[in-house]
Amino acid sequence: MKPATLRESPIPVLLVLILLFGFVEYLHWSVSSQEGKADVLLVPQAAPPPAPADAAEADQAPGKLEGAAEPSAAPEAGPLHGASRRLAAAGDPQKALLLLDASLGAEGRRDARRLEERGVLLLRLERHQEALSDLKEAQQLGASSAIFFYNMGLGLARVGDLAGAETAYRRALGQNPVFDEAWHNLGLLLGQRGDQAASIEALRRAVDLAPGSERHRPLLDLARALARAGRRDEARPLIQEAIHLAPADPEPRMALAGLEADSPAGAARAHELYRQVAAMAPDDPSPHFEIALLESREGDVAAAQREYERALQMRPGYRKARYNLALLCLDAGRPAEAARHFETLMTQASDPKAAFGLGRARRAMNDAAGAEAAYREAVRLDPGYGAAWINLALLLEDLERPAEALDASARAVSASPDNEKGWSLRGRLLIEAGHRDEALAALLAAVRLRPGNTSAMLKAAILQADLGNDDEAIRLYRDLVAADPRNSVAWYNLGLALHRARRDDEARVAYEEALRADPETISAARNLGVLYARSGRIEDARRVFAEALERRPDDAGLRYNLALQLDKLGQTQAALKEMQRVVHLNPEHASAWRALSHMLRKAGQQVEADRARARASELAASAKEPGF
Repeated sequence: MKPATLRESPIPVLLVLILLFGFVEYLHWSVSSQEGKADVLLVPQAAPPPAPADAAEADQAPGKLEGAAEPSAAPEAGPLHGASRRLAAAGDPQKALLLLDASLGAEGRRDARRLEERGVLLLRLERHQEALSDLKEAQQLGASSAIFFYNMGLGLARVGDLAGAETAYRRALGQNPVFDEAWHNLGLLLGQRGDQAASIEALRRAVDLAPGSERHRPLLDLARALARAGRRDEARPLIQEAIHLAPADPEPRMALAGLEADSPAGAARAHELYRQVAAMAPDDPSPHFEIALLESREGDVAAAQREYERALQMRPGYRKARYNLALLCLDAGRPAEAARHFETLMTQASDPKAAFGLGRARRAMNDAAGAEAAYREAVRLDPGYGAAWINLALLLEDLERPAEALDASARAVSASPDNEKGWSLRGRLLIEAGHRDEALAALLAAVRLRPGNTSAMLKAAILQADLGNDDEAIRLYRDLVAADPRNSVAWYNLGLALHRARRDDEARVAYEEALRADPETISAARNLGVLYARSGRIEDARRVFAEALERRPDDAGLRYNLALQLDKLGQTQAALKEMQRVVHLNPEHASAWRALSHMLRKAGQQVEADRARARASELAASAKEPGF
């Protein structure tokens, strides 16, 4: 025989009702003082990602959405339903949901009222998709109150449907324009969607409508929205008012501390406020985390470390604190400590940022194998992690594995096409691999992304010149020296490009700037002297060669050119002396021997002149003449 189900037989229902009667009466006595009050639960947003070690975020933190609102009172369908509502009012949504499901099962029908209530309970239990399913069914059955649309908006916001949530909140406000919680959530939602002006306006409405006991929450979120919009002077008094309205709530003090911490003048006040919060909430690690950020900014590494460690003692799983502590140890030159913290983070969760940090720590410890493994884990967890691909490519280059390094650089620019460092690295690796055209394209991409990238500009200009594109090379060199006027290499290379283009006057200016930026640029001095001599400025040529020789006295080429200029100036003895030193420095300099022969003959030393001439002919015949 088929057993009777709860729906088919009234006997089990009666037994359940008898057993629950006394319990329901107890519930009625214990929660009756709460009936008739709106039951609003704060549902926290998802935790934000870990902050960088130098970024305080208290005043920028998003506000918390107002929680699910209890539907307005209605006639109870029976003891199970009534007991469910009392448990919900008492703050036990899990048991309330069980009794509500029993109520729905006992009656064998689904009505809009109880489906709406079920959706609210599921929202409080953070089962948002299920909640939305019940709320949508309730809407099909006729649910359409302002509170219903408010709860629908909350559920849609929780699953990321911000457009749908905005529509629902506006429908709630269309029915009840003074619904302060709907204005509050709409304001937060508009801020998330990037409409700061509309967000601020909605939050102002929430502040104006909120009851005195709850006014500090929308007031605080309005202050945060103003701060994000750069209106910090307007935000500060609102936060102070929130502190006045809720002196026992640490959150407004945290927000004010974050606002003060953004300016050097407010750092001391921020410290004081965070200490107040720490005293008000001795089990909360957040103020210690923020104090550590302040100490880190001020350069007190030891104090910052103490505060991070204190936060971790309170909450060992506080990932932001451990991550920032690891970065602090890494920057302070303690990579082994940093590695231990990154490893702990990796055991807690598969985190590509922690793996990347571990790779950096291992690299600093000269553990190339460990660093490679960590970087590869980072890109396994997040194939689009451009910085990890870049560091892996650099490591592989150092390990003399150029093909793998080149492949990693390709992954880097594919993962992060807007990262100029990846393009710059790829350009350099392509140069080393002999792929000049591809290298030029990569370097030009780096320059486009960051016009001030002088290293990429210099390499790209050199490639343009090597490929015969002198006009493009000159343009790049000019951009480079505009960005970095003290770059002697760029000035020298610009001079070479102009020299090749037969633009001697401009080339001379470039060589002069190269020497002004760095007097040790001997090649610029050599070429500048040659240009002076070619244009008939013999004394300028002599001066440039002489000054260069003071820095490089054993440079035979400079001394040879100086001797030629002295001879042109009629200083025969001085010229002869310098040329004799040239052939002493470089006995196989055929041109110097010929010039020496000429000078000796002018000085009346015919025998010595003939010997010098013979030596020049001998060297020329044996093709040993160097290319001076």
